[in-house]
Amino acid sequence: MPIYVVLITFTEKGKRLAAVAAALEDNGARILNKYGPMSRYDIVNVIEVVDHGKIVDMEKALEIPEILQATRFIGPYPSSPNDRVDAHQIQNV
Repeated sequence: MPIYVVLITFTEKGKRLAAVAAALEDNGARILNKYGPMSRYDIVNVIEVVDHGKIVDMEKALEIPEILQATRFIGPYPSSPNDRVDAHQIQNV
C-alpha cells in the first residue's frame, strides 16, 4: 500500500488534531506516525492508503477553512521495496 506524507497548517482558532485524524481515517487512511515539526507546518502525518484514488477524497475531506489553513500531500512512496509505484499509476490522481 502506498505511503503519503501530509503536511498541515492550522488556523489560529483551529488546532484540532482529532478532526484531522478523523477526516483521514474516515477516508481509509491508516496513520502510521504523527510529528510536530518546528517549521511553518503544525503537524506532519505519515499515512498509508489502500489506493491512490483515496487521496483526492482525503483532500476534499480536509477542506475545513475554520480549522486548516493549508494542507499538502507528498508521495506516494512504496511501503516496501516490492511495491513499485510507476508514473502511469498516479497520472489519474
